[in-house]
Amino acid sequence: GGRAEAFEALKSTLDEISVKSVLDFRSAGAGVLAAEAVATAAACTIANIDETVQLCIDDIDPEAPWVDALKILGKPGHFINSLRRFPWATDAGRVPEDNIMAAKHFLAMAEMEDDFGHPAVFGLSRWVECAINYWEEHCLGSAETELNDSGISADAARSEPSPPRPAQPAAPSAAVAAPLGQVAPHQRVAAPPGSRQPASANPLARSSASNLGAAREQPSRIPAPFVADRSVRQRAAAPG
Repeated sequence: GGRAEAFEALKSTLDEISVKSVLDFRSAGAGVLAAEAVATAAACTIANIDETVQLCIDDIDPEAPWVDALKILGKPGHFINSLRRFPWATDAGRVPEDNIMAAKHFLAMAEMEDDFGHPAVFGLSRWVECAINYWEEHCLGSAETELNDSGISADAARSEPSPPRPAQPAAPSAAVAAPLGQVAPHQRVAAPPGSRQPASANPLARSSASNLGAAREQPSRIPAPFVADRSVRQRAAAPG
């Protein structure tokens, strides 16, 4: 499926990143906007999944790359290990959406430049793209699992109408005699005013569809500095 393909693409791009390429990136990237933006995107992607990059996403200026982005490349072994840990951190739910939104933002900033400069910069930018794709595939898979566990598919939740309520039986036209102290059957049909009506014939489908609607209406939590630059983030998220 899509998640397995995303993992293979992520692994393939990581295999192309070596200690030498990271060091070349650091030496050639100083003062190059595209390189600094790619390094920032990579730092945001792996921020706080281990000790390599300790970074508060909200503290980054969205108008410029992170000033310390190239410093994390000074220990290439640690950096590559963090890249290698990313898919497992994603599977464990330890990669917040804030990381990915910031990574998209700075990757888009880098792509606005005409030239990435050193090939190592392009190689790391491909890894960031694959990492974002893997994270999104993971979230999609998790959402489908939750829907399946609730007993309703995503397509059914979108397209199936709620089942109609069963028609109430008509009261008999002729009065039916009842023993003293009991209520005749036709008198029990009509519910008193203000009483609860019977629930839907399929309460599971109703509650699941309701939960799905509530989840859609709830806005994603996006760090404030990146909210304004929607066009840039949409460009980064658009397929090539």
